[in-house]
Amino acid sequence: MPKREDIRKALIIGSHGNAIPSALETVENKSQNLVASYELERISSAIYGRLFGVWDLDSNILVTVDEDFRCYLFEKAKITFHSYKKIAEIIGVSVPYVYHIKNGRYHFTIKILRKICDVLHIEDHIIESHIVSLTTKRGGKVGALLPLSVCPDLACLVGHTFGDGTIPRSKPQFKYFNTRPELVLEVENAVLSVFQAYPISKTQTSVTYSSLVGEILQKIGARRGSKIESAYDVPDWIRNSKSNEVKKAFIKSIFDDDGSILISRKFKACNINLHLASTEENINNLNKFLFQIKNILSEFGVVAHGPHIRNKYSVKCQRRAVLYLIISDRESIRNFYMNIGSTHAIKRRKMETILSRPVIYTKFAIRRMEKEIERFILVEKAVTTRQTANYIHTARSTAYKRLQKMWRTGALSKTKVKSNFVLWEVKAGAQI
Repeated sequence: MPKREDIRKALIIGSHGNAIPSALETVENKSQNLVASYELERISSAIYGRLFGVWDLDSNILVTVDEDFRCYLFEKAKITFHSYKKIAEIIGVSVPYVYHIKNGRYHFTIKILRKICDVLHIEDHIIESHIVSLTTKRGGKVGALLPLSVCPDLACLVGHTFGDGTIPRSKPQFKYFNTRPELVLEVENAVLSVFQAYPISKTQTSVTYSSLVGEILQKIGARRGSKIESAYDVPDWIRNSKSNEVKKAFIKSIFDDDGSILISRKFKACNINLHLASTEENINNLNKFLFQIKNILSEFGVVAHGPHIRNKYSVKCQRRAVLYLIISDRESIRNFYMNIGSTHAIKRRKMETILSRPVIYTKFAIRRMEKEIERFILVEKAVTTRQTANYIHTARSTAYKRLQKMWRTGALSKTKVKSNFVLWEVKAGAQI
């Protein structure tokens, strides 16, 4: 690493318009390398969208930048303003405080860093590429991966705040509670990926992160406070995202926490449910939230019914209501399993059990299947059993039974072309 005196001399020579020696070039080359890595982040931001940058943080957050960049900032500022006293006046601190920041004994605050970078005309993305860590005055610390861009891990964390995660109003630490170890591990990996942060407290069923993580999540749309008493929406950056992976991560985390799967051994009932509770004052908001979830599910080919009111009850004179969505048809359950999935091992096995069962057609399902066959034959005029089965996504034997029934009722005619080849057509004069 070049010595600070070499950098200072380089800046003096550079300020007179002469060739800049290798000491400063070394610092600038390191800066270029970091900016190059930042450009990779910008590519991700272009795909998913920039969401949160350094200036979106609270002005009192403490910032650590790498040593070369810190040295570069102060030497450039000294050459520009000729003394540290002038620098202290510009940023509104004492001269000893400037020396402490310069020597790395004190951290920048967001407010001071912005003032320095504004007067030195340093671009935001250059600053963000040199930030090493962020710290609150209470001691919460995260690594620096700024700017935050929209990504599946971030959507997953926001989704968990609507489920078994919470950001208390008293102290905005992000806490997650779940008895399933795979879900706790998912949250740990997502926080590490997005924030480069480790839990400040951990048990077998819970993890707790610093208030800095909670504050950032809250600013990008995560729920804070009591889930029952809060009003909330699906964040715009998730709802309007062009990435299915982002929406999938959000929906999956909510259903992993608050979803349930019903499998009846005696009856045909099999469904996926999402139950959420709210006070009666916030019931309209919860209804809107569930409609937003329902619309996102439809983008994955999942038909959800509701929201329906399950029941109303009172707790300490406070009236509450439970609303739910239900996914009941087999095709939607299959699409949920294939397109969204579940990290929750038990729920995933339950969906696999549902899909492994033989198909049992209800009267309603049979009527819907026959309507699809009618539309297909009206368009194609003449079809084979195989073509019909492929169109309605079922076994040939099932398609043949339905075609035979329609033939017996006089709606279709069949022509035997070969010993094992039948052509089905609309019968002349038949009303379909």
